[in-house]
Amino acid sequence: MNFTSHSGLEGSPGQAAYAVAEMGIVGLTYSLAQGLSRYGVTANAIAPAAATRLVARVAEKDCAVADRPLDGDPVRSPANIAELALYLASERSAWLTGRVLGSVGFEVSLYANPTVVAEVHSDGPWSFDDLAAALEKDVRAVADGLPPSLFADQIARRS
Repeated sequence: MNFTSHSGLEGSPGQAAYAVAEMGIVGLTYSLAQGLSRYGVTANAIAPAAATRLVARVAEKDCAVADRPLDGDPVRSPANIAELALYLASERSAWLTGRVLGSVGFEVSLYANPTVVAEVHSDGPWSFDDLAAALEKDVRAVADGLPPSLFADQIARRS
């Protein structure tokens, strides 16, 4: 069982090095799951969100979630993550491997593994203009602008 962060999964602005490290944990989780599944070993990652000493230092204006519950609110308790960790460590989760699960308050979510959502093809080597035209025709419709993110509100507040 590994732990990653929403900062990596969602691309936290201003934390590029941290985001890279956290996505490295996701890649490690995927690789471990692939390599260890033949032995019946599972590998998953939890992306927790809770009131901790680390997030307590973040200024309100820099918070990813506007109007988040106060630190003493039970929704923000790190204890909420414990049952998910216990489940992933138990035999009951033997069916689940190579996945990232988010744990925020009283919600648990399953993140989609990276998947191809659009492709362009050529019969030979690409020229710049042909590649640009193909990407703009077939990929732009699904990838124009920033992807949806938990940090979108934070970015909008700063604009």
